[in-house]
Amino acid sequence: TSAPVNCHISQNSDDYTKEIVDKISIAAADAVVLAYQRLQPVDAYYAKGCVEGVSFVRQYLLNNGEIRTNPGDFKEMVVKHCGESDKELPIILFKNEEGKPVGSITSFALHHDTVFGTEYSNDYSGMVAAKLKEEFGSDFISVFFSGFCGDINHFDYCNKEGHNLIKTPMIAETITKQWLKAIEKAEKLDDTIVVKKGFATVDKRKVSKEFVE
Repeated sequence: TSAPVNCHISQNSDDYTKEIVDKISIAAADAVVLAYQRLQPVDAYYAKGCVEGVSFVRQYLLNNGEIRTNPGDFKEMVVKHCGESDKELPIILFKNEEGKPVGSITSFALHHDTVFGTEYSNDYSGMVAAKLKEEFGSDFISVFFSGFCGDINHFDYCNKEGHNLIKTPMIAETITKQWLKAIEKAEKLDDTIVVKKGFATVDKRKVSKEFVE
């Protein structure tokens, strides 16, 4: 997520696969070497923000009783979202011995698929990384994990004013603003690291034969 935001390679190019493989191979090797060379003592801090207005559950209840995913042509029939998106923005911030922020781990539940076209991009998390570098310096490392976002995207068909799409720069700006606000109250963590795992059972959605056809 620390690559340049405007780093694009056309998938229509004959050299696409070779160039991607070469770049990934070089980047992976460089990342290991640079990480080892930059090892330093840090303190970890935890903060949690809230990001609203950029992520939406993409299943909708229509006025005929049907449920549609990404309703598109049926948007005039939309009554409400079938659920609420996770708006939490958990952050682990790392500071060096001088108290300067040097890196972070962040998570947010929104598809990394907000840039249109036939080119690849590091999407909104790449823009967030670039903004954090502007704030804390070019050496700041932003690691970004997707939250549970299989049914969450950046379209809001409940907005009847026609502004259904939240664009990538706005998503990044909103997340960054709440990120910076959240870390003002970050609490220092002790040296204990705990991992928890759980399982959830969810019934499959059932649709009629007529709907499938």
